Amino acid sequence: MDKLSTSQSVRPATREVLGILTASNQLTTTDEVFANFPGVKYFEVVVGEGKIVLTPICPDPLEDVWEQTSRLGITEQDVEDAVAWARKGGRQT
Repeated sequence: MDKLSTSQSVRPATREVLGILTASNQLTTTDEVFANFPGVKYFEVVVGEGKIVLTPICPDPLEDVWEQTSRLGITEQDVEDAVAWARKGGRQT
């Protein structure tokens, strides 16, 4: 497959930037690249046809919930107690 037809199968980049492979096999690129993906921590990595393709993976919404509950001091036991209370119909015990 020639370069022209390959580039047509992938959305064209708005700007090419350099990525550097570090001694510990980590790919490093500019902040400008990742500024396009705010809040994304994980990327699916697909290797094939001489390319590495990174696709952003939306963060796990439950991870955000647990982080927020932790900041508020809510424990897993608090959640279990609240669920048990709600299952009883929310009545005072």
